Amino acid sequence: KAHIEYDYTYGGAVHHCDNISFMDGSGSSRRGYLKYVDRYPSGSQQFCYVDPENPDYAVLERNFSWTFLFVLLPLVFILVGAIGMVSAFLPARPKVAASSARLASDADSALASSQGVNQPTSSIFALMSTPLYPPYSQALFETPKQLQPTITTIAELGCLLMFAAIWNGVMFAFVVPMIVDAFRGNESIFIALFMSMFVAVGLGLIAYIIYKILAMQNPKPILNLSSSIIPLGEQVRLTWSFSSPPASVIAWSVKLLGEEEAQYRRGTDTVTDKSTFFEETLYESFSPGTFDTGEVDVMIPADSMHTFSATNNKFRWKIVVKGEIPRWPDIIGEYEIPVTPHAPDAKDQETPLV
Repeated sequence: KAHIEYDYTYGGAVHHCDNISFMDGSGSSRRGYLKYVDRYPSGSQQFCYVDPENPDYAVLERNFSWTFLFVLLPLVFILVGAIGMVSAFLPARPKVAASSARLASDADSALASSQGVNQPTSSIFALMSTPLYPPYSQALFETPKQLQPTITTIAELGCLLMFAAIWNGVMFAFVVPMIVDAFRGNESIFIALFMSMFVAVGLGLIAYIIYKILAMQNPKPILNLSSSIIPLGEQVRLTWSFSSPPASVIAWSVKLLGEEEAQYRRGTDTVTDKSTFFEETLYESFSPGTFDTGEVDVMIPADSMHTFSATNNKFRWKIVVKGEIPRWPDIIGEYEIPVTPHAPDAKDQETPLV
């Protein structure tokens, strides 16, 4: 930290001050504060800027500095807290997958057409009648579908970069100089050791970001289902390929998972429990070159639970793939699939709506 004391005359009185700028004049390196010492040598004549309402307060520099933006950092945490408080008091509405909403809208349109009713252009009717699970549709059952990953690597990397930038910006602007001063004997060594843990977290974030960037170079799995929906007890075909040859992959596995999620209140806290109620390995190979492309049958147990999404309870089905690569990030992907209730019997499909 640069320490400069000076006397100045204002309003016919002599005042004493040691402020350099609106910040404390410290830097993240020796060069950061030596520039102040070199700019204001001892005994020189300089101009200072005085607060008219408080003549005892003055600064030598009043130029804009990017470090001023750190005073806005608490606003980020205030904003996150405000969003959490507002969402806690808003009335909850069941969350439904986009595919479910689209299926419900198609069903409403077909029903309205068969009864000679003009379908309203507003989506209010569709929202009010949207089911909590994807309904069965023969057309969608016969339509192939390419699965999309639940979380894309680019979106995850963007969130990590934003969080790491804020975290490490604060650490290297305030904590690192404190640690340096501690090892020079100007601060407590115990405080420095404690704050070093936060610096280690920031370095871990950087290492994890590098890991994610390396993972983005892996071949991308391309999964296709022979059906856009899977009714309980029905069997569909799953095929896979890669965006580029997986020459470095030594093992490949494809699993079917059924997961349940329950959210409830415990005192003043909201707790979310997750559990896997079904798991089946559909394909597994440890012979490189044999799984560049492949296909397996996917069948949801008839006595199981279909996809369901409500305020506090959810049932999800997904395909999980994993490719092991030695000394490199593995290929890991999750693809959610819509599972509907049992397909209606042929006699039920022939029964007209009344």
